[in-house]
Amino acid sequence: MNLGSSGQYVIRTRVFNETIEFFEKLQLKEMEKGETSNGTKYALLTDGRCNILVDESKEKDNYRGITYFNSSLQELIPHLENLHINITQTKDEDIIKSVLFKTPDGISIEILNEDHTPSPDPLGKSLVDFGKFGEYAIRVESLDGQIEYWDDLGFKLLLKDEKWKYAILNDGVFTIGLHSHEMHDGPVLTYFDPKMIEKVKILKERGIEFESYDSTNTEDESVAKSPDGQMFYFFPGEI
Repeated sequence: MNLGSSGQYVIRTRVFNETIEFFEKLQLKEMEKGETSNGTKYALLTDGRCNILVDESKEKDNYRGITYFNSSLQELIPHLENLHINITQTKDEDIIKSVLFKTPDGISIEILNEDHTPSPDPLGKSLVDFGKFGEYAIRVESLDGQIEYWDDLGFKLLLKDEKWKYAILNDGVFTIGLHSHEMHDGPVLTYFDPKMIEKVKILKERGIEFESYDSTNTEDESVAKSPDGQMFYFFPGEI
């Protein structure tokens, strides 16, 4: 059973304006922008393969996670409870408005009891000029254990590499990468392009700052970080 019919990656940040400026340099497409009823700003952006919601937050800590939309949320809850997932429910009188839980690898997942604009095809056409979105990279302790966990949430295994200890999964809404090797604190939004070295040079000219994935290789510039702390990988390769 899938968690929802559509969804978006979410960044809630105290430095909203600076984060939006970062995404403007990446030239993601703006779908919506405005203010909520409590006066906080938001912007819904897309790269053609995933949607990213940037929310202004008044909280001390920034937040990163996944949000699904599911107008049949009530029917999903027994499935989550059968998996022994500890969920937090938000209700309006007797109507469940949302549920929230964390995966064993620390990813926050929120499911809203509503319909929303359909998500783009996570394996479809990219709308940005620096490659294709490939995965939401997550550091895990047990690769096989987490593959099983995410499978129970509706994710199907697309690729597993025993040598490099990673797996790619997809549920029709999101594509995630599970990595049981050393990597930055995730989750990490990851992009690929055969000519990524040249693409990185263009992004640097727009004002994006890069650092090395491997500190021993100073010529490697494949890691960037938005002002709120969201990590990005820009790797050479075709997907």
